[in-house]
Amino acid sequence: MSARKISEEDIREMSIVDLEAIVDEVARRLADPAKPAVATLELARRRRLGALTAAEGLWKDRVDVPKDGVQAQEQLRAEWR
Repeated sequence: MSARKISEEDIREMSIVDLEAIVDEVARRLADPAKPAVATLELARRRRLGALTAAEGLWKDRVDVPKDGVQAQEQLRAEWR
């Protein structure tokens, strides 16, 4: 399978769950079976943290999403009524 470069626009459209899945898949492919399990888990954790850190703040300037968390929840719940 060929590697696909992920753009900043792609990251903006992904959820945290999507990003974690990508990071986990990359970590699995890079993991050396001869390494101790602890080192493999640490590598996966660092890669996941790196992806999350890179994505941090991508949505801070959006005007279509309320900045207040409670207001955002109420807006989402109102759609179900």
